[in-house]
Amino acid sequence: MFRIYRDVRFSKDKSPYKLHAACQFRHELGKDAHTVGFYVHVSTEEAVFGGGIWLPPSSELLKIRNTIVDNPHAWRRIKSSRTVKKYFGGIGGDGLKRPPRGFDAEHEHIEDLKRKSFFLMRRELPEIILDDGFVDEVEKTFSAAMPLMEYICYAQDIEI
Repeated sequence: MFRIYRDVRFSKDKSPYKLHAACQFRHELGKDAHTVGFYVHVSTEEAVFGGGIWLPPSSELLKIRNTIVDNPHAWRRIKSSRTVKKYFGGIGGDGLKRPPRGFDAEHEHIEDLKRKSFFLMRRELPEIILDDGFVDEVEKTFSAAMPLMEYICYAQDIEI
């Protein structure tokens, strides 16, 4: 579970508490939120759940980018998967404006190589948490995110 307190040091909004509850089921080798894992976030605005990696350290990010370059077919298969499109609409994550240093600007997956995070997140109305099948939906969504999770683990040379 993530803490309910906000870091307000550099924020204009000084309200002390987060307006959502969230937890990450991270890989056993991970020590913080910047490792591969599943995520659930619930607020009065939305319910968000899925998996991936958020702002990994630069060495791990480089491994993922190199794996995309070395295995473009497997990456294309994940991106074009019907399941990925059905549950998530595509791979998310903020990216750089320009290609990262050392990567071909003409690479077929350059937009993905620019990413600083790689995740598949499903966004739903908050009422979904009241449904009897909410846990089943989260489980199905986590299963749908597994190909990306496996790819990231492969890139980082860790067991899934």
